Amino acid sequence: MADNKRYPILETIASPRDLRELPVSKLKPLAREVRDFMIETVAQCGGHFGAGLGTVELTVALHQHPGRSFALGRRASGLPAQDTHRSS
Repeated sequence: MADNKRYPILETIASPRDLRELPVSKLKPLAREVRDFMIETVAQCGGHFGAGLGTVELTVALHQHPGRSFALGRRASGLPAQDTHRSS
């Protein structure tokens, strides 16, 4: 996986539980490590990663607070949280 000297926080993440247990103060540095790891990997293997780089912080946040993903989606849609569907 990641080189533990170059990616010390990322190296400690083996499951979503590890991410949830990470202190909030480590989330920004973790996101930086994930982006750097992605850039390094694509530079070596080829491919593209524009969309992936844009979702790093979102992915970290959703794993840190897994129960909030639905509420975040509802707020982003502009619908009140209690609505389950739109009427036509």
